[in-house]
Amino acid sequence: MNLSQAAYTLSININNCHAEIWCNDVIIFEYKSVSTQKKNISISVPLNHVILKPCEFNIRATITPRFRQESFEKDSFVRLQLFVLDYLNPKKTKTKLFDLKTPESSDIPEKNTIELPSVTKGIEGLPYYEISGIFKDKILPFNEIGWINSVDLNEYDSKLLLMELFESYNTVYTMLVNKNAEAFLNMNAEKDNLMAVTYYLKSDEIKHHRNKIKNVIQNDELELIPFDISNIESVIMGKGNVAKLRRKNGLPLIIFNDPKNGGTIKLDLKFHKKNATSKFSII
Repeated sequence: MNLSQAAYTLSININNCHAEIWCNDVIIFEYKSVSTQKKNISISVPLNHVILKPCEFNIRATITPRFRQESFEKDSFVRLQLFVLDYLNPKKTKTKLFDLKTPESSDIPEKNTIELPSVTKGIEGLPYYEISGIFKDKILPFNEIGWINSVDLNEYDSKLLLMELFESYNTVYTMLVNKNAEAFLNMNAEKDNLMAVTYYLKSDEIKHHRNKIKNVIQNDELELIPFDISNIESVIMGKGNVAKLRRKNGLPLIIFNDPKNGGTIKLDLKFHKKNATSKFSII
């Protein structure tokens, strides 16, 4: 496969259940609606920034019943479709690599769907389910970037990890409360550089992305939702090399309430330590 700017994307369809979607042991999407009305979501998520080098990478979904339900219903399903394309010619190069779905899902797969090992039992009545698939990449042009060689946080004391991460999030929160966009953008620069490399961004695209973040921070109509250390938990990902804090309801710590549009804006920050003596930094 000859793609000059290869990009992997994951098409996600979730109906009447909750799901965490992981790639290379990093959470890339979470759907945990507290509404009894909203039952489904469809979204496409880019993956290059969590693959980080040509390798065999794993995609999996951990699936649980919807809010206030103890088990799955007949129409509960998750479907994951992995695609690769070339940014320079996406329509002509988009290729499906595999199709994962819960058994007896209500959607109908295309005739050319690549079926993984079949499961005869459906998920109706079960309290938990997991699906996963593996693909071996040979075409990404970057290597050994991001958090691949960072400190193994599994060796950290769990209470110390929580406190140090909490301090880092508090630093971010203070910047955002004070609408200090430049300070946050400087703190976020390592992540921006990672995104620029993995998604082949040009300087004007990087500038546009940073301006969007700046506009959010400086928007007086948005309200930051506070967080408390008694209601958070740490999550170690990336085979131990990256971590984040989240609220115990699964939501990120950094959330802007948008009363004008009736929604929220979430910044799902992840941190790593480059070496034993460095501080935690956003990645």
